[in-house]
Amino acid sequence: MRSMAATPDRRGTLVRRFAVPIACCLLWSAAPAQAADTGDCMVMLANGDQIRGTIQQVDAGSLVLRPTIAPDAVIRVSLERINTLVFGAPRGSAASSAPDVLRLRDGTELRGVLTALTDTGLTFDAEHIGPLTFKADSVDQVLRGKTKPANAAGRPDCHVLATTGGNIMVGAVKPEGEGLISIAGPAVSAQIPLSAIASLTFPEPKPAATQPAPKKEVTASVLLATGVMLTGTAPGLKAGRIAVTLAGGQRVSVPTERVAEVSFSVTGGSLVRRSILVWGGHSDRNDEHRKTMELVKAEFARGWQIAENFDRTITPEFRRALSRAGVLLITEMEGWGGGDGRDLGRALKPVADAFLRRGGNVILLGPTSTQVTFMREAGLMDVSATTNSSGGSHPFTTAGRQIGKGVGKAFTATNSTQFYRSGTTLRSEAWADTDASAPILGRRVGRGYVILMGMDYYEHNETTKKLLVNAITYR
Repeated sequence: MRSMAATPDRRGTLVRRFAVPIACCLLWSAAPAQAADTGDCMVMLANGDQIRGTIQQVDAGSLVLRPTIAPDAVIRVSLERINTLVFGAPRGSAASSAPDVLRLRDGTELRGVLTALTDTGLTFDAEHIGPLTFKADSVDQVLRGKTKPANAAGRPDCHVLATTGGNIMVGAVKPEGEGLISIAGPAVSAQIPLSAIASLTFPEPKPAATQPAPKKEVTASVLLATGVMLTGTAPGLKAGRIAVTLAGGQRVSVPTERVAEVSFSVTGGSLVRRSILVWGGHSDRNDEHRKTMELVKAEFARGWQIAENFDRTITPEFRRALSRAGVLLITEMEGWGGGDGRDLGRALKPVADAFLRRGGNVILLGPTSTQVTFMREAGLMDVSATTNSSGGSHPFTTAGRQIGKGVGKAFTATNSTQFYRSGTTLRSEAWADTDASAPILGRRVGRGYVILMGMDYYEHNETTKKLLVNAITYR
């Protein structure tokens, strides 16, 4: 944190100011009336600065903090300027004993008890929160214990049900009363007790005919010490409890002593959140991944937070890291262990969907034909690999002018740059060369972008370095 100085205001009164480059940073000499201390907290700002102190309140898009370095002062900071609040509750300090996990499509993950399936969705008794009701189109999965969700290829329009006895069924699920549900599909129809569900994946909602204009609002991801993740809008803090509005409009709150972290994002804004998660779970850590990291750290040395994750599956740790990020950078998957990645893609899809909807960018570097199924199942890109090139000048298309900003009319390819052609299910734009064979493609998803770049960054030149910077900051 930079120094604090006293400067006179227009009336000649001394007002303490923190010399941090954040907009609308106002201070008072006393705390707001009826403020409730929340305990020690580290406020991590978007520009890389950090302020430790006690939060007095969160409302109307701003946070009021009593800084430890100046306990008689109070500072108000716009939530748009904050990346993360780190509280004292260590993660995993109070392991959950709840039997069920509920995952929503916005990234929320609750622990508790599934109490009923209804004609329109389900009810769930959430740990530390209480009974909640969700519509079916906001629900992704329900899991019992450590069960992994069952998948069914090519059936996104159906429920996929796995029972505690090991059966997997695909069809339409509906309640039957007396703790029973039925599933009716092309291959089997059955009636089972609610208690026999091991996992239940809900159908993907049908896309709206028209997409509403993005609405600017603050989204908060609240991570509890037990691993529970709440993602919602209109974050607030009052009387020692943090509140958000979940999917479906339900307002929930939890005591701050149960909170490990709170991360903020601004949807509908013009700036990407200045936090990068570099995922190298299937990369060559000692070559392409390391070289990409070195480049990213050199270009985003100040004002950005950069984190790495090497999990090979979509773990709770990966989900939490992504909740704090504004950019997911997937380095070249040279360490792919075989298989088409169908299951990995399906596991990533709801997480990536929620991330993109809130305005995150997903960047894939140098995927080959081996990973095209993974990308399609993850809902990121539908492409086929065409050829590769280790040189030559490749012009930007009209749609690719923004990615080429500061580069010129074309870029120079580096070692084994991969080219692609877009498929029809997840239509993307060629940003360089032609639709038939492009080294860079992009598509808008929600308020974010998926950007596919054929360079693996085993080596780079000035033009490809600038392209990576442009992709990370793309808006």
